[in-house]
Amino acid sequence: MDTVMMHGRRPLLFLVLALCLVVAHGEALARDADIIISQKADVETFDPAQSNNTSTHNVTINLFDTLVRLSDDGRDFVGELAESWKLVDQTTWQFKLRRGVKFHNGEELNAAAVKFTFDTTMDLERKTRQRPTYVAFKEVRVDDPYTVSFITHKPYAIALTQIQYLAIVPPGYVKQVGWDEFGRKPVGSGAFKFKEWERDVRVVLEAHDAYWKGKPKVRSIAFRPIPEDASRIAAVQRGEVDIIDAVPYDRIKELQGSPTVRISQRQGEQIYVGLDTLRVEPLKKREVRQALNYAVNTDALVKNLLLGYAVRLNGPMFPTTPGYDEKLPAYPYEPERAKRMLAQAGYPGGFDVEFAISPAFQGIAKGTEVGEAIAGQLGRVGVRAKLNVQDSAAIFSAYSAKKLQMYLFAWKSSPEAGRHIETLLHSKTRGYYYQNPEADKLIDAYFSALDLKKRQEIGRELHAFLREDAPWIFLYQQMDLFGVRKNVTWEAKPDYLMRMREVAVTK
Repeated sequence: MDTVMMHGRRPLLFLVLALCLVVAHGEALARDADIIISQKADVETFDPAQSNNTSTHNVTINLFDTLVRLSDDGRDFVGELAESWKLVDQTTWQFKLRRGVKFHNGEELNAAAVKFTFDTTMDLERKTRQRPTYVAFKEVRVDDPYTVSFITHKPYAIALTQIQYLAIVPPGYVKQVGWDEFGRKPVGSGAFKFKEWERDVRVVLEAHDAYWKGKPKVRSIAFRPIPEDASRIAAVQRGEVDIIDAVPYDRIKELQGSPTVRISQRQGEQIYVGLDTLRVEPLKKREVRQALNYAVNTDALVKNLLLGYAVRLNGPMFPTTPGYDEKLPAYPYEPERAKRMLAQAGYPGGFDVEFAISPAFQGIAKGTEVGEAIAGQLGRVGVRAKLNVQDSAAIFSAYSAKKLQMYLFAWKSSPEAGRHIETLLHSKTRGYYYQNPEADKLIDAYFSALDLKKRQEIGRELHAFLREDAPWIFLYQQMDLFGVRKNVTWEAKPDYLMRMREVAVTK
């Protein structure tokens, strides 16, 4: 009797369980904002000085304002908090601030707030991630309540490029709550205000109706980290999210054929293989480094792995970097020549080297496959590259500690300025893996040239020198691809950031 009754209850029990699962699933997927963006990673912190991560900056750029930003066409700078600016002398950039701008807590945004932001970013005790961005600046001076001057150590052509990353924070609120709390519950002056953060689940921001540019077109936005590509794509296809980043190239045709999703794209990261030219004996020789460039079939990588969604590079500069010389040939794929050069350099049997890769460091597309292909090509000329696969945090930590021998890396920001040349290849900035006095002289001259024509001339000389000296294996600039619901007006911009104030949802 009891057994019969239990069997009779099973269909009802299963129905109840199924309904519970549906409800739970519905709650998990419930839309908590007008526009939902899904990135591969969550924010690290809301303190903009403590992150160099694009996924984090895509969130914080909606909470904070900067003095200037890159124009939508990527060719010039336009004012944000700065109404105007001028070069007073060779080392002084003066900015006139907009009046009446308030932080979300009502605190006034003025020249003192700008100076506080800069000074605390440069504070050695804070050890901020953004500090290296501003090492060319000597100080920030308050000229009057709404006028501020940035003073560089020497003439610095890309001052505006660097200043565009300085997100202004409220001194009063920071002093009240401290930096740790500020990093969890931020107050800015941007188009959106912080509402909530559930780590690794979601960030929700709400519209700031009193924003100085005018209130946003939507009431709220949310960011949901979904690391897995397939899950992110499924979410945008189902309408659970509206924008996703890092669309894999082999899923593009599928999304292009969708009735509800479209692709938005822009030129993205430069991908290169860094080499330790200071501590790894074979890599100290220019001929060896050149041989490695001849040994890698970059055109095949672009065609077969990236399906053509990348631009082959002929050196360390982006095509939009002043001084980029399109007449310089890229290293051709000549493995026999590579073998001869290695033999002439004293390595007829090749050599062993550890090759660090990360599957998705800084958005590298198909990082594992690209690394494996490069290792295979190097092996054909006798260079035995032992792959060491690490996660993004581990590889960047090892990179900063100067522990890598050969590594697959990406540079994403400021292709229009060439900042990566100074950051990565000047011996007095990072100088982790490459130092050359002749390169330093050219880099110094390049960044000191305030006249654009002169800068382009020096840039071409620098480009040619670095191509020849081969501090890296030069690869390509890949495309950044996003999946966007067709009823959302957002388009990818050249400054790499997701500014959402003017984005709307149509019916």
